Amino acid sequence: MKLGKYEIALQSLQRVLEIKKQIYKESNQQVPQCLNNIGYCYLELYQYKMAIMYYEESFELLKIQDNSDLKSNTLLFLKVCYHLLGDKQNSEKYAQYDFPQFQELVESYLLKLQKNSTQKEIQNKQFFA
Repeated sequence: MKLGKYEIALQSLQRVLEIKKQIYKESNQQVPQCLNNIGYCYLELYQYKMAIMYYEESFELLKIQDNSDLKSNTLLFLKVCYHLLGDKQNSEKYAQYDFPQFQELVESYLLKLQKNSTQKEIQNKQFFA
C-alpha cells in the first residue's frame, strides 16, 4: 500500500514528538505545536477522534503557557473536529471562544468529504462496471 503525504508526515511527526518530549519541558511550545501538527494530519485524513486526542493533549499543555495564538488555533481545530463528528455538546464547549473562521473551515472540510465521497463512488462504479 502506498502511503500518502499525511501518512508519511505522521510517521515523521511521531518520531519528532518523541524527541521533543525528551528534550523540552512542558513550558516550551515545541511539544504542543508538534501535537497540533499531528492533529492536523489526522484531521486531513478524516480521523477526527485521533485528531481530537492530539489537540486535547496540546491544549492541556497550553493551559500552563502564555501562547494565545497557538491556544486559539488548538481550540478552533478542536471545535471543528467535534463539529465534523456531529458532537454538538463538545463543539459547544468552545462556543465561548469567537472564531470568525470556524464556519469557513467546517464548510471547507465538508466540501472535501463530499468531493472524496463522490470520487470514491465514481471509482467504485468504474471498477465494478
